[in-house]
Amino acid sequence: MASVGERLRLLRDTRNTTIEEMTAGTGIGQSYLEALERDEIHELPGKAFGKLYIRAYAEIFGFDPQSWIDDYDREQRLVAGASTEPTSSAPAGSRPVAAAIARWKAERAAAVAPELDALPEEPVVAPEVSAPANVNIPPVKRRIAPLVLLAVVAIASAIYFGMRPTDGDKNGEQPPVQPVPEARPPEPPAIEPPPPVVVETKAPVPVRAPGRLSVTEFGVGRRVVNLSLEGESDHFAQGVRVCFSSRVLGGRRGEILSHVWLYNEKFQQSIKLPLGGPDWRTHSNKTLGHAGPWAVEVRDADGNALARVTFTCDPTRP
Repeated sequence: MASVGERLRLLRDTRNTTIEEMTAGTGIGQSYLEALERDEIHELPGKAFGKLYIRAYAEIFGFDPQSWIDDYDREQRLVAGASTEPTSSAPAGSRPVAAAIARWKAERAAAVAPELDALPEEPVVAPEVSAPANVNIPPVKRRIAPLVLLAVVAIASAIYFGMRPTDGDKNGEQPPVQPVPEARPPEPPAIEPPPPVVVETKAPVPVRAPGRLSVTEFGVGRRVVNLSLEGESDHFAQGVRVCFSSRVLGGRRGEILSHVWLYNEKFQQSIKLPLGGPDWRTHSNKTLGHAGPWAVEVRDADGNALARVTFTCDPTRP
């Protein structure tokens, strides 16, 4: 069976770890680690340090060091000519390995953060307070005592000035109470009305002007039969005769309305139509001579548009 040192070297090789990396990771001198792996225990500071170094390997590679330490003890007893079983236990209170491990951990901590021990102790600045000569105050208490005295003086001053009567109290009067201003709720921010939305559409859109007249039914078609519009559409062929029909409410007998025809938003014709009563249907006809966008409006005597329809005249195919 391989020795403990050979097994440690083999373990280190299988983990692809150099002896220099072990030295940096454990803080143990490289010569000691090499001596341990060669089983040259006499080159170590002591046999107990071999157990300490085995524990360092276990800490790096993550295995239970106890069985390795038992094998190490057995090997050392064989080297010394002793039996493979321990003859006597260590005397009570004797812990050489534990002490060695403690010293090793202390050395590692000192190597990792040496500047912590070198930091100077920051003195506590406080006024000089003389103490009686026969009182032996420890160094820590000498620093705390002035601070306690300053705290007592500060508390006493606060109590004195807090209980000191004001001019009103000396005369047996209470100081006037300042009225608390009434909290006013914040004014809501001004809300601006949204901008008007202009909707472009080819469907009949009533345009209500100020006044009593209103147009409730209107549209463009091919003809009017028994007061009903037939062939209503928004597309007509060039050269076709179309009819615009409207129903007007609120008018008077003899009052005049106009059907105004527009091509590409330019005036083409205005047809005047008299009303026969408060509920009256009117219509007008127009032959479409130009292809493109058309519109027709119902206007009152003042020129206000009461309703509007847009449609398209498609060119005639040759």
